[in-house]
Amino acid sequence: MEKIELSLKERLSLVLQLRTLQKLSEDYEKEDYQNMITALLQGYTLHYGDLFNEFYEKELSIDECRYVLRILEMYRGIIYSFIELERKGALKSLKEEDVMFPGFDGNDDRESSYMGYARYFVRDLGRYDEIKDRTMDDFNSHMNMCGKYDRMLEIWDSFDNLRRYKMNEDTITKLLEA
Repeated sequence: MEKIELSLKERLSLVLQLRTLQKLSEDYEKEDYQNMITALLQGYTLHYGDLFNEFYEKELSIDECRYVLRILEMYRGIIYSFIELERKGALKSLKEEDVMFPGFDGNDDRESSYMGYARYFVRDLGRYDEIKDRTMDDFNSHMNMCGKYDRMLEIWDSFDNLRRYKMNEDTITKLLEA
């Protein structure tokens, strides 16, 4: 993280805000707030960055967010199609665990950002409930997935809108094996 410079006025403003948050916080958070307040009061510039520990330094671009949403929408289509085939008793070998959303690699800088956005969009915003109920290991695939998703999206993009949500088992399998 780059050096953070704060004026006395900014430090005072942050201290007052942190004191308010400290009073409103749970007991387990009070010490963290006090440490930030002390760093600001004493001018410990090395620790100003602690104020931003919860911030990701790199923002996701609009295109990156849309990329994650395209992947989620593709998995929505896979899951909807699977559910319909299951309801009709038309499944031969595909199982629910085969269509679960694997997520993104939590150990890769880029993919961990995508993983965080997918969690935010699905869990916090309450979208794609069908994926929330069918994701592996809290959206962490533990392996790079973007290459596979790119191949899957290439196939997905060739489908018309109706076909995307009414795939047969062979089509779902072909998509998942891309």
